[in-house]
Amino acid sequence: MEREGLKPDAFTVSSLLPLCGSNYGRELHCYILKNELEVGVGSDVHLGCCMIEMYSKGDKVDVGRRVFYQMKHKNVYAWTAMINGYVQNGDSDEAMFLFREMQGRDGIEPNKCGSLNYSRRVFESNCFCRDAILWSSMISGYGLHGMGLEAIVLFDQMLRLGIKLDAITIVGVLSACSRSGLVKEGLIIYNTVVTDFGIKPTLEICACMVDMLSRSGRLNEALDFIANMPAKPGPSVWGALVSAAILHGDSEMKDLAYRSLIEIEPENPSNYVSLSNLYASSRRWDGVSEVRTMMKERGLKKLPGCSWISIDSETRSFYIADKAHHSSDMIYQMLDELIIAMKGAEFSPDFEILT
Repeated sequence: MEREGLKPDAFTVSSLLPLCGSNYGRELHCYILKNELEVGVGSDVHLGCCMIEMYSKGDKVDVGRRVFYQMKHKNVYAWTAMINGYVQNGDSDEAMFLFREMQGRDGIEPNKCGSLNYSRRVFESNCFCRDAILWSSMISGYGLHGMGLEAIVLFDQMLRLGIKLDAITIVGVLSACSRSGLVKEGLIIYNTVVTDFGIKPTLEICACMVDMLSRSGRLNEALDFIANMPAKPGPSVWGALVSAAILHGDSEMKDLAYRSLIEIEPENPSNYVSLSNLYASSRRWDGVSEVRTMMKERGLKKLPGCSWISIDSETRSFYIADKAHHSSDMIYQMLDELIIAMKGAEFSPDFEILT
């Protein structure tokens, strides 16, 4: 590359660093300094992270720490690279110290990595201080990754150890059953916690049951469950039924669920609009007219469609027929040109995705 007269930049060097051991890595570090490549500025934060990881893997985490402190701008990825470096080298105390220091910095928020293996290791390492929160978090983690059986095994262990259950734990394990299609197991768990442990079902627990039954296609059973709930079903319960009815294409169930949502939330225009769209897709124009009359009588208006776009790290929102932007004339001219080009290419849009 250099023989061709091309000068490597920060991205070039950062792609080489993961391939290097400490010796070649130091040579690249010298190249960075000699060519005055910025480390930790704008997009070059990635270069700094790669250097930290390279030194940490080579048992030179102290050198990686110096690189870290020399970075002018440290985002969450830089902090994570440094913390991970200490973890890899067995220095958990320094890793925790750095993590606490990160939490005290403005604009730096811990993020998620979605690693169940690491989560389980943290869970197992806290064998003497596992409270309901820790158990619930691990169960929910399995559920989010579609590992319902593992969540149930952990829930059973929790029961055997006599750890007190709460609504969050039950929601976590029922959600895991729902995502994994374990309806029979979910029903057993629900009956166990209600009958044997005397736990009163909350709306969140009931919503999970409705979601589990209806998602598996047992919509009528879900409706029976709603009818026999100890408390009046809320939006989360009917919303779960709506989602499943859409999934299984059950128009009658969608009609019932939307009307129930309108009864609970009479001031929410989105429920009316969804019901109107349902009728329109079935060409039930009398139903569309009825819903529009209801909205008019209650003084409700359909919210205009809104979208957004990020330009230069700034998010800009806009609505249908929005002309608030100072360049709106130019924007609409460009849209007209795009429409003409689409017609010339005989492009046929699919309007069904808009309903």
